[in-house]
Amino acid sequence: MADPRPPPARDDGAPLGHGLRDRGHTAHRPEGGEPALDGDALLAHYREGHAALVSALRAAPEELECWTFLPAPSPLAFWARRQAHETTVHRADAESALPAGPGPVAPAVGADGIDELLGAFHARSRSRVRTPEPRTLRVRATDTGDVWTVRLSADAPRTERTTGSPAAPRTRN
Repeated sequence: MADPRPPPARDDGAPLGHGLRDRGHTAHRPEGGEPALDGDALLAHYREGHAALVSALRAAPEELECWTFLPAPSPLAFWARRQAHETTVHRADAESALPAGPGPVAPAVGADGIDELLGAFHARSRSRVRTPEPRTLRVRATDTGDVWTVRLSADAPRTERTTGSPAAPRTRN
């Protein structure tokens, strides 16, 4: 039976998955707002939250049951993937403020992020990516060789992924 207490608010350092795993919540439950922190206190808050998230994911049983919003092999796989991409995107966003710009993203992580976007988020009926006439969009990751073929129409996009080897550099005349 699920714990009736609401999941912890963000300002107590607990990540989203903490309440789901530790308190048995299996449905979406909105949290409170953002923490009223800045500077070193904000960095410490996010470091603690990240450590708690990693700990919760590592400690979670394979048969974990909790709320998800995209198809996945399991809820644990869903949350591990989703949080990996959230962390990557927000890291790149924060690093964009640095003079050197954002650091590199591991090719396999980047390819999986593309796969999640095209094959999961945009595969949902609520995706607004539509075309009046059928169209095909092809996305190729030159560092991994993965290719996504996205079939666009008046319906939700349909995506097929094929894997391959990294593309050789092309020269333009």
